[in-house]
This record gives sequence, C-alpha cells and structure tokens, in this order.
Amino acid sequence: MSDFFTETLADFSFKVFYYGDELPDFFWNLHTSANLSALGEKKRPIAVGGVLRRIISGSFCRQYKGGIANIFEAANQFGGGVPGGVEIVASTAALSHQQGSTILSFDGKNAYNSMRRSSILPAVATHTPHLVKYFGNIYARTKAKLLFNEDGSIEVVVLSQRGVQQGCNWGGFGFCVGLLDIMKEFNNKPPVPGVKLIGYVDDLQAHLPPGLARNMQAISTVTNWIQERLSQKGIELSLPKSKVLFPEGLCMSSLTNDEQQQLTKIGLSVAEGGMPVVGIPVGTEEFQRNFVSKIARGDPAELILRLATLDDPQASYQLLRLSGVPRLFHLLRTIAPSITNSAAKIHDNMMMWAMSKIVLGKMADSMRIPTVKEVRADPTKSEEVDFFKGTARAQVHLPMREGGLGITSNVLIRESAFVAGQALVFSKSVQASTGYTVEQCLPRLAQLPTGLALIDSLKKLEEIITKDKLEKAVGQSWAKLATSDELTPALKGVYLLEAGKAGKPREDGNPDVEHQPPSTFSRNEFGQHYQVFGAQALLSKPLHAAVRHMVETDLQKVVGEETPKKRALIRLEEAKGKGVLSWLTTQGLSADERMLPDLYRESIGRVLGSHDRADCNTGKLCGAGALLPCKDRLSRAHSLVCTKTGASTFLHNRMVRVVLKTLRECHMPIAVEDSSPFTTGTGRGKGLYKMDLVIPPGLHAGEKEEDLCTKSILIDVTIVNPSAGRSIDKSILKPGSALEDRAASKANHYAGTFNPSRSTLLTAAFSTNGGLGKGTNRLIVAIANHLAHEAFCRENFDDERALVRLKAFHTNRIRRRFTFELARFLSMRTRDVFKRHGLLIDQLPPGPIGWDLCDNDSSEGLGKNCPEILLVEMRIRMMVAKTRRTLVKVLLNELEY
Repeated sequence: MSDFFTETLADFSFKVFYYGDELPDFFWNLHTSANLSALGEKKRPIAVGGVLRRIISGSFCRQYKGGIANIFEAANQFGGGVPGGVEIVASTAALSHQQGSTILSFDGKNAYNSMRRSSILPAVATHTPHLVKYFGNIYARTKAKLLFNEDGSIEVVVLSQRGVQQGCNWGGFGFCVGLLDIMKEFNNKPPVPGVKLIGYVDDLQAHLPPGLARNMQAISTVTNWIQERLSQKGIELSLPKSKVLFPEGLCMSSLTNDEQQQLTKIGLSVAEGGMPVVGIPVGTEEFQRNFVSKIARGDPAELILRLATLDDPQASYQLLRLSGVPRLFHLLRTIAPSITNSAAKIHDNMMMWAMSKIVLGKMADSMRIPTVKEVRADPTKSEEVDFFKGTARAQVHLPMREGGLGITSNVLIRESAFVAGQALVFSKSVQASTGYTVEQCLPRLAQLPTGLALIDSLKKLEEIITKDKLEKAVGQSWAKLATSDELTPALKGVYLLEAGKAGKPREDGNPDVEHQPPSTFSRNEFGQHYQVFGAQALLSKPLHAAVRHMVETDLQKVVGEETPKKRALIRLEEAKGKGVLSWLTTQGLSADERMLPDLYRESIGRVLGSHDRADCNTGKLCGAGALLPCKDRLSRAHSLVCTKTGASTFLHNRMVRVVLKTLRECHMPIAVEDSSPFTTGTGRGKGLYKMDLVIPPGLHAGEKEEDLCTKSILIDVTIVNPSAGRSIDKSILKPGSALEDRAASKANHYAGTFNPSRSTLLTAAFSTNGGLGKGTNRLIVAIANHLAHEAFCRENFDDERALVRLKAFHTNRIRRRFTFELARFLSMRTRDVFKRHGLLIDQLPPGPIGWDLCDNDSSEGLGKNCPEILLVEMRIRMMVAKTRRTLVKVLLNELEY
C-alpha cells in the first residue's frame, strides 16, 4: 500500500469520523449497510459491513481502546477492550466459587439486538462525548439496511432499528456503554449488601458472598433487580437459560424442600457441578475436565475434522495453525494444568491426526490413518496415529523460528500459558471475587486451588528455564514463589498479588497503607502498572528452545552411525529462522506462494523427513535430462531429487528463470548466458566461459554495496546438496558450510578470468534443503534496495521511514519467492519421476515420518512392503528410451514457462 493511498485514506477517515454531519445521507446509507448472516445453531444475526466501514471503525476503536477500557473496568464491565477481560471474568468466578460464593449467571434473549438505542446514545454522549458523532451517524442518522439471502436466490432487506450489530467494530462498545449505568448502580449500591455484579459485554454474573450462598431471598432479590433493569433497556431476561451455581458440595438435592420451592419460583435452573462462564468452565474438577475434553475433541463445531479434509493442503494447514491450534489457549490460561493435561493430550493427538491427513492426502487411507467418519464416531481413534515419530513429531510442534511447523503442543505450554494468563489478571480477580476482603484473603490465597496450581506451575517452569527469564516474564515476587519453600501463607498471598511487579518483593505479609487496594479497579495498586503483557511468549520461547536442543541432541547421538540422521539434522538446521519452513508456512496469497496440492505435500514431507532424500554420489548416474533415480531400484531411502547431472541441470535452469524474472522488475538490461566478461580476462578460460546472468553497472544496491552499484554483476546460479558425499559431515558441524564452500569454489574457479575492476562475481547458491547462500541473500538485498529506491523516487516520498519499509517489503517478498520456487521445483522433480512411471505421489505409500528409514545403500524397506515397486521398476526401464527433447518440452508445459 503506497503512502499516498494511506494518507488519503487517513484524511478521509478523519473527516468521516469527526465531521460526518457534513456528509450526505446517501453516504451514510451506503456506509451503514451490511450483509446479514445467521450463524450457528442459535442462528445468531451477524451483520458484516463494508471494507471501508471496518477500516474506519477498527482504526478509531484501536485509538480510543485504552480510555474506553478504563471507563468500563471501573464499573466491573470487562468487555469493550479491557486487556485480559475474558480471563478476569472467568478467574474471578473461579476464585469466588473456591471461596464458597454462589454465582448467578443471567442470559438475555437476543440481547445484542434488543437494547433500545434510546438507552445507548445518551450513555455514549455522557461517557464518551468525543465518539458520539460517529456512533450517532451509524446508529441513529438512518436505519441501516441489512441484506439477507433467505433461500439462496432472493435477497431480503432487513432494517437495523434496535440494539447494536454483531459484526460491527463498535457493537460491543455500544452494548457495554448502554449497560454502564446498571453496572455502576448495582456495584455502588447493591440490592443485597456484599453482592457484586461482573460483566463481559452481555454475559452478567452476580457473585453472592459465602454468608449468602444459600439465601433464597437474596437470590430472588438480585434476580428481580436484574430482570427489572434489563427490561427498562428493552432486554427480556431468559430465566430458563439463567443459572445458579452453588459452592462445591451444595446442590439441588442438598437443599431443603422450602429452598427448592423458592428456587423453582424464582425460575433459575441449578448448574449441577459447574457451568461455563464466558466460555470457560467454573465448578468441580470433574466438570472442568469433561468440559475441556469435549472442546479438545472439536465438539460441537468439529472444526479440526473439517479443516483436515479441505482440497487444498496449504489452506488446510494455514487454517489448522491459525484456528485449530489455539482452540484450547483461552482454557489453558485460566484452568489449572493438572485439569487440562488430558485434554491437551487429546488436542495434540488430534492435531497430529489432522497433519497426517494434510501431508499424506489420498495416501492417508493406504497408511491406515483413521478417516473423518471413524474419528467422528470414536474420537480416541486419533490417538492411534503414529505417522509422525520421535523427533519428527517434536519438529511439527516447534515454532517456525526454530525450524518447525508451528503446530504448538498444548501439553508443552500448559504451565506457561496458565502462569502467563494469571499474571495478567490474578490481582484484579482477587479484588473482584466476593469471598473475603483482600486482607482476609492473603493467608488463604496460596491454599485455594488456583493459588496452589500457580505455585506448582511456577516451580515446574523454574526447573526448565532460568530464574532470570522467569523474573523477566512474571516479576520477582512470583519468581520467588518458585524458588523458596519457607514462605508463610500470608507472604505467599502478598507475592501472588504482586504479579509482574518489578523490583524486590516485600518481606512482610501485611500490605501497608500505601499498598492498600481501593474499592475500584481504575486505581488498582496491585497489578495495574506491572508489565506482564507478553509473558507467555517470554515463557514459551525457552521451552521451545529446550525442545529443539533435545531434538538436535537426539540426532547428534547417532549421526556418526546413521546417514539418515545426518540428513535430518542438516534439514532441521536449514529450516530454522528464515529457512524453508518459514515460507512454506506463509499465507500463500500471491502466485509466488501457492503450490499444487501434491507439490505442497511433497515439500512439507521432505523437510520433515517423510521422504528421506539421500542425494547420494554412489550408484548409477542420471543421464542428462533422463529424470531417473541414480540407482536401479526406486527406494524411499534414495534420492528422487538427485543433484547429479540431469537433475542438477533441471534445478539450475529453473532457478535461473526465477532470478531472471525477479531482475526484470528492475527494468535494466540483463544478459543471459553471456561470455563477454571473460573476453578481457588475463588468466585461463579467456573467452571460453559463460555467465548465467550479467547485470550492467547502475543497480542501486545500497550505500554498503558500492561494488554492486559501480560494476557489472556476474551472477552464477548453482545448486548445492549439503547431504551429499563429503559435505554431509561438515554440514553437521557447521550448518551452511556447503553453500559457503560452493561460493569459495566458484570464486577460485573464475579467478583471473575476468577484470575485477569492472565486474563483481556473485554466486547465487541454492540448497536442496531449501537454504539460500550468502551470495543469494546479498543479491536479494541488492534487488530489494534498487526496487525500493525506484519507488521512493517515483512517488516523491519525503519520509525516510518509507524507504526502510519498502526495502523490508521487497526483501521478504523476493526471499520468499526464491525459497518457495526452489521448494516447488524440488517437489516438481519428485512428482515428475512418479508421473512418468505411471504413478501419482499419493499412490506411493511412504513409511512413517521419523528419520528412521533404511540406510542409503539399502532398498529393502519399500520393496518388502510395497509389491508395486516391481511394476514401477519395469516402467522406469521402459521410460529410459525417451529423448531429452521430449522430457524438457513436457516439463516446460507443466511449469507454464
């Protein structure tokens, strides 16, 4: 997006937001219209406005989020942008319940769309007058038209006349501000002394203190008060869906007959064992465990089952990583790890099943991976999948920066997630709970289930990561809870309240006057100013680093004996950071980031080791362009992307085309297969050599690359195999050494053959594991700098930051293109071998992923388990007679060049 466009959009957004009264009604009719959808079993009406409305609304929502959150938080309303709002409400309910309180949960009928706007607009003007113009224009100036496709052919126009629109950026704010007077009135002067009202947008819970836990009169009074106030707003309370959760040990059967009759008269149903609060279970351990396990299996949405069966594996993987993996995160942050442990294992197994389906495609059935129908009927079937074994499974769980696929293991992060989630909200939740005053709570906090779970999780984390990193994430007070066993209960309570506090923790167990927490949250001294945001990332990063170290250690133990393990270690090193997996796991929005399904599966499988590509030097050599394996026998342990002769030529020519395509964006004359640089040389090879690509002087490569700017650039594209022959042992000790050695070899080879005062040699080396050499990265940065400089001058930018952003954008774009295209051609090479022998990749069953395949010189593994190999071998020999001309023609057609 150019700066001119963004500046124009910003100016227009400013006018719409602050001076919308000057715009005609026609604009607001268009701006407020939306598409209406009925989602889920409850047919929730979701109105999604146009892109322009979402951009303007979203931008100003983010701008005013902090101020709005302070207003709501002071009234115990934790929706509307309050950081950690869900965790605060759920943790507050859990702490109240653990201390013996009764929780009343109230549900309104279609509350979002029922509240009178006459209750919302005055509240906006009172509490946030700077927002009233825009909010009034979208909700009061005209009746917004919502388009609803009723039966697939006829569009019905529904007028938006009440409430706020679900799907609107300001919808949650409008509903929260409309309820603000109710929240304030209740908490300032509760209808029953000691009761607190906690809200998250339209989810309202009243917490009755332990002394009123089974007081039916108090329950009736609070319920009638809420019902009356909501009806004044136009919201009807749904009593059958509203519930009461008694303290543990108190249930419907333990109430007296009179109490049961009174409760029946009130109309609230009893939540036996527990109930969900803002989607998080509160109640007994058994209830919480069952609830979390149900979510882990994907019930009722069956999200994971559906994601694994999409036609496009690239889309399946992206959705699985972005939607399926985080499915339990909000539960892990609020529920003790001992309760979520079994659900975390279930979810991890389900992720492995889904990844097996995505990587294998049609091969999944032949590998006896349970079908969707089988898993739906019996979710435990997903636990039987062992396609990813040992270190390969660990690599799937590693984040992309560590060379993994980013399918986060819930079992691994459950302690760090719980500690990080509670560090953000614990002190606020303690004050919001209704068990006792803060002073009374201090000796009890460490004995509550949540307090015990926190201390236990801190101790476990301290065993894995260093004390300094723990202190950086959650503060010294919580770090001391992990390292000291001699603290008094009161002092433990003080330290628990000081989540994330910087500086030395207090040594006494009694807060002084300065630290006394006031009654409202807006001036909260406990946790309000402590920086605990990002704690989960700080805690999880060393955990993942430890797992990666474990994987590397396991592989290094056997690298002296097993060649497959050597190759696995090299692949893992080259996948780290900006390696191939970083780009294979991108969104895939442009043509440079998309692959055909079988190519994408092959690329992922190669990095993980499902197809152990040996790329060996022994055996028969491929004829140039013959596209045959080096050996007589087609084996999974042997390379199908051999870098010998024909295969090397294939990859070389493809990558030359990719580099040439990128260079042409610079609008400079580029010579291909040029021998002119070698006509003026003084050494050997004068006039005999040809360079793949030659760029004349004039490239704006940057201030630090004067040689590339003032001299012609000789680009020699080369393919390197770090796992071949003598390179493999050195690559293990020093990752990337094969690429460096090839660059040094090329420099020696061409030394003295051209005039160095006029030309600079740049070796663009590409690894068969997807890695890029230093020369390649240098070329990428030079091209990116040139393109950024051209755009900067063309658009007459006056802000140097724009040039920096342009350089970063083009650098990442070009690096992604090079890596992705290399992975595509490696996969195309493999697919082409199978295709020419009458088989699709999906029809050749590999062994389980795990880097424990047969040795490079053995071809027994596949032959024993796959009789079809004999047929393949016969077809290979029949295909030998095909000419190079025919093969190249087919390849060019497939690659659409």
